[in-house]
Amino acid sequence: MDLRPRRVMHIGVGSGVTVSALAPLCDELWAGDPSADTIAALRSWLCRDPEVAGRVELKVYHAFSLDALPFEHFDTVVVNASALGLSNEHAVLCLLHAVMPKLADRGAVYFTGLGNPRLLAYRNAVSRGSAGVRVPPIDPAFFAGLRTDVRGLSAVDVRLPRGSLQNPLARDRYDAVLYKQPVEPLPLAQVPTLRWHREVIDLAGMAALLGGPAPDRVRVVGVPDRWLLGVARTGRSRAACGVDPLEAVHLGERLGYRVLVTWSSSAVDHKVDLLFLHRQSADGHEPVELYQPAGGAR
Repeated sequence: MDLRPRRVMHIGVGSGVTVSALAPLCDELWAGDPSADTIAALRSWLCRDPEVAGRVELKVYHAFSLDALPFEHFDTVVVNASALGLSNEHAVLCLLHAVMPKLADRGAVYFTGLGNPRLLAYRNAVSRGSAGVRVPPIDPAFFAGLRTDVRGLSAVDVRLPRGSLQNPLARDRYDAVLYKQPVEPLPLAQVPTLRWHREVIDLAGMAALLGGPAPDRVRVVGVPDRWLLGVARTGRSRAACGVDPLEAVHLGERLGYRVLVTWSSSAVDHKVDLLFLHRQSADGHEPVELYQPAGGAR
């Protein structure tokens, strides 16, 4: 997550990893979870650092019962979808209707730990023989179409977090970021597009493109993820002759680009799209419309 938080609400704290990372960066952090045991364990951990603990308010509450929290107060809301067990689009929409009144103007809601249902075969392959973590199967296209369903919603972004790129066991995971009006977005729907194996053949060709007369922004579509491709071909979790998206991210960063990864809109589920944004043009703006669902947002 690319967060610059001051006043944060975190719903579904789970293991507490995100709380421990955010708390030192915030002026205040309100963290809640339906499990009293989870909150007790996190409170015990925070007691080790009184300075950080003084910024954190821990509560046991249901994700949809937020009436006691201040109105239009938070600049960032983090929703751990896996910890809450959000199992369908209706649950996500109900939670958003509860959260949006608590979010300040220009604030953002981050849904983490979502799973792409199109990659169910991949999830089954990598979790074979293990209970694993329950991943809510929410179609990314659902988030891309939410602007008409949620009052005050200005822009939406769907992206693959770096953590999922580093871990083949989490390749089906993604985050959704929803921005409240007004924001200064950097729309990516009309970015110049290059096709993998057509205009761009390999990472060396990508390096030549980005290292030449540098484009401000470019989208490379249909890049085969080597791990997803391996499952698509064999039914097992093994690497294939595709591309490791993390290598493309490192390449772009070395050449002065911010690189975002999202699902490809094609019907081929082992492919991703890469967005390269030159840092000079991207700084100070929130990238949106990264994910382009097939046929456009609903």
